[in-house]
Amino acid sequence: MVDNTTTHQAVNQDHIAQVGLAVSAGDRLRFGAFFPGEMREVLPTSDGAASFEIFGAANAEVEITLSCPAALSDGGNSIGIQFGHSSAALNAVNDRYSAIPFNPQSSSLARLGPNGYLYVFVGGIVPATTEEPGNYFADITLEVAYAE
Repeated sequence: MVDNTTTHQAVNQDHIAQVGLAVSAGDRLRFGAFFPGEMREVLPTSDGAASFEIFGAANAEVEITLSCPAALSDGGNSIGIQFGHSSAALNAVNDRYSAIPFNPQSSSLARLGPNGYLYVFVGGIVPATTEEPGNYFADITLEVAYAE
């Protein structure tokens, strides 16, 4: 007699699907109008700070890297811009006033909130300048990845 019984072995596997990360730019960094020779600083916790919204897996640790410009430009004119060790701040809720400062000049680890959100705010300093009046601008880029 031939036994035609087939043996099946079930293997339980855990499949973890990682939620993608999404970044949205919000407010632009705004220094407002100022006079030649006047220094202007915008704190990351002030209304003039740039803002970004990050969304991903709840409570996940992420690495944040900001690329900040060395100058603002308007046509052929430029104005230097500086970012200090506490020119950026982050918070798991969209509240810049209670955000925790961090150094935008180096990558930082942070944790997304229980709802999967993290908010980043960026300020800066325009030193005293004698440049021509104008509408000066530059891009600030935020990159984010899940920490390994």
